[in-house]
This record gives sequence, C-alpha cells and structure tokens, in this order.
Amino acid sequence: MIQMTLQTMRKLFFNPLFLIFVSPLTLILLGTVLSIQYSSITITSFLLLYLFVLLNQFLEKILAYHKKEKQKLRLLPIILFELLNVLSILYLTLSSNFLIGILLLLYSLVIHLQYIPYNLSLSLYSLILTTLFKGGILTYLSFYIQTGFISRELYFWSFPLIALYGFIGYYKQLLELNIESRYLAKKDFLTLNVLLLSIYIVPFLSLYVPHYIENWIFLLLLSSPLAITLILLLKEKKAAYSTSIKMKQINLFQIVFISLLSIIALIKVLSSN
Repeated sequence: MIQMTLQTMRKLFFNPLFLIFVSPLTLILLGTVLSIQYSSITITSFLLLYLFVLLNQFLEKILAYHKKEKQKLRLLPIILFELLNVLSILYLTLSSNFLIGILLLLYSLVIHLQYIPYNLSLSLYSLILTTLFKGGILTYLSFYIQTGFISRELYFWSFPLIALYGFIGYYKQLLELNIESRYLAKKDFLTLNVLLLSIYIVPFLSLYVPHYIENWIFLLLLSSPLAITLILLLKEKKAAYSTSIKMKQINLFQIVFISLLSIIALIKVLSSN
C-alpha cells in the first residue's frame, strides 16, 4: 500500500504537466501569501501575473530549445505567446502603476536576452539577473499587486528565494554544459555546495533567529533530502541518470522548498491576525 502510494506520488510529481504549470506558481506564491495579512487577494491580478510568468516560461523553453537544437523557430506559437505576454503586462500596468509594467517588461527582456541575439544562458550575467528577478522581483511584484506597497519584512523573506534561484540557476548551467557526462570538478562541486548551504543559512539568519527555530528545522528536514539527492545526481557514478530526470528533480526541489517556506509564512500571517 505504501509502495503504491509512493509510486503514485512519484508519477504525479515527475509528470511534465505538473512541473510545467506548478513551477511558475511558486515564483509568485510567497509574495501572495504574505500579502494576505494586509489585504484580500485579487484573483484577477493573481491569475494574470501567473499567466505572465507561465508565458515567459514557455518562451524561455522554446528559445532554449531553438538555440540548443539549432531548430527553426515556429512563429505561430511565438507570436501567440508574445501577444498574450504583452496583454498581461498592459493589464497589470493599468491596474497597478507604471513601475509594475517596467519591471514586468524587464523580466520578460531578461528571459529573451538569454537567447536573443546570442546565447548568454550560460553566462554569469544570465545567472545573476535571473536569480534576482525570479527570487526577488517577482516576489515583490506578487506582493505589490495585492497590497499597493512593499513591506520591509518582505525583503527578508525574499533572501532565501534569491539564494534558492542562485543554486538552481548554477545547477542548470552545469547540466547544460553536459557536466553529468564527466567527473564533477572540485571547484564546481564546492560552489554548488556553498550555494546549497546558503539556501538554509540565509533563512536561518534573516527570519528564524531566535523565535522561529522550529520553523527552520521544519524547512530543513523536509526539503534537504531532495537537495542532497540533487548533489548526488551530479556525481560520476550517477551519470546514467538523464538530464531530463535531473531537471525534473531540480524543479521538484524548487516546488517543495517554496511551498514549505510559504506554509511557514502562512502560519506566521494567521498567527499574527
């Protein structure tokens, strides 16, 4: 019975559709949860922001595939996604303010400029910008469109996400470099472990000392097994595992970590009301 349940959960969590549609949600989840303590959620704005993030994820994957496989771009889906992308930016700009539109446009440009006109997805520039936008800016935007302001506390909550996306971005760069086919260099392995440790050290320092130590332990115990698995998958003896499996694993880690952090945030919000 337990074995069947685990197999069912594995099929669900590694299902491409689950990962495709849930991963973008995690980018705006924490900011939305924290906004509850100040205002009720505006569903339309939330869904359109989610649509914006989802569309840019689709565009990122299409452009990445085009550059990697040297395939000709299919214009119809690109035009459709770009049109919906622009419309979502316009709506969120008009319903909030001009600054929101600028930040959304910048995020979309960062996604595009990784691959157009040159492939910069493996550069330090790409790693830094995507980390800041995915970990920080989208969290602030998801909070702002619900409340109309940014709280100081939100910045502290965003630090763990910035650390998380730094780790994820670097991990994905290693996969794109086909690092799984050879021995992981000591420098890469050390950097990866430092980034992984920062994911847990940053929230410990910024949020949970001294009153939330039990929440930090909750976060550590439930998400660290997945994190350790990610490191082990890059070891030479794990080279048999496909890049696809590793990408699914990193996406699952993202979902689990942010979901746990959001649960902690929700508990904090509910207890303060």
